[in-house]
Amino acid sequence: MSDKPILSLKLNEQLNGFRKSMDEFAESCIKIVEKYGLSSDETECEQPDTDTISRPQWIPVTERMPETNKDVLLTSWNGNSQYVGWLDDLGTWHSEDEEVIKGYEPIAWMPLPEPYHRP
Repeated sequence: MSDKPILSLKLNEQLNGFRKSMDEFAESCIKIVEKYGLSSDETECEQPDTDTISRPQWIPVTERMPETNKDVLLTSWNGNSQYVGWLDDLGTWHSEDEEVIKGYEPIAWMPLPEPYHRP
């Protein structure tokens, strides 16, 4: 006796259960929309306008140095590596782990983003 009919029956049972779950989910969404009087336009997620989002730019150290004693994102001469570091009051670069940076001094930097805060 082949297992195909049993497998087919079990697969159909799972698909029917999935369809039922999706139908119940759709019904609950419709009830929420109706309860709060939302239009279909309001139920869609709006995508941010990427043209208006300001993105940090690399600032060459020849143009401007960062604020001292504050972590920034750094890149070295080849631009292939980025790392977090800071500039002390004497003009010495340090890596995030407090080591003095030697041999791969930064050529550009940019501010770090604000830390994430849970809503």
